Amino acid sequence: MREHFPRLQRTKMDARRRCGPAGAETTTYSFDFGNSHFVVLNDYYDGHSDAVGSGDVTDAALDWLEKDLAATRKPLIWVTGHKPIESVPDMDSGRHRHGSDSVSADKAHLKRFLELLKEHHVRAYLCGHTHDTSVTKVKGIWQADSGHARGAGDQGAPSTFLKVRVSGQQAWVDVYRADPNGENYHMRKTVELD
Repeated sequence: MREHFPRLQRTKMDARRRCGPAGAETTTYSFDFGNSHFVVLNDYYDGHSDAVGSGDVTDAALDWLEKDLAATRKPLIWVTGHKPIESVPDMDSGRHRHGSDSVSADKAHLKRFLELLKEHHVRAYLCGHTHDTSVTKVKGIWQADSGHARGAGDQGAPSTFLKVRVSGQQAWVDVYRADPNGENYHMRKTVELD
């Protein structure tokens, strides 16, 4: 990360970081950079510890997220987590892994999570887990699923990198995909996050 953001050094990052709820202080946090507010959310935090859980955004995490989002004045807000809001097939291969997995298995928690993202105009939710790449609106929220970057180690979908670009209040996601050998990445698609 430092190679792309050379001004972010560990000590400066620590000073800017807002720690998450008790038990997840190092795996749930937020920080500001430029005109953006970033939230890193551990969706395996069970309300007591960040090392357990089955993948449900708990009330404790949602309470913290609500306060964090309400406190920022940045025009662009990005939330990241491991599991997607909803699993979407890979944009090229059509493979669909982890079809029933979600950032929250609890319907009430998922509803509250989505309401918070919408209420605070979160530009996108960035996630992984599925190993399938997609950048699309899910339940009214832009979701950018990074897929995997395993080179040729996963033959079900091309290895992928996402690059988020920001200019003023406009934002785009560039999708770079590898050839079948897992090498030679080329930009496959650009999605404007409106």
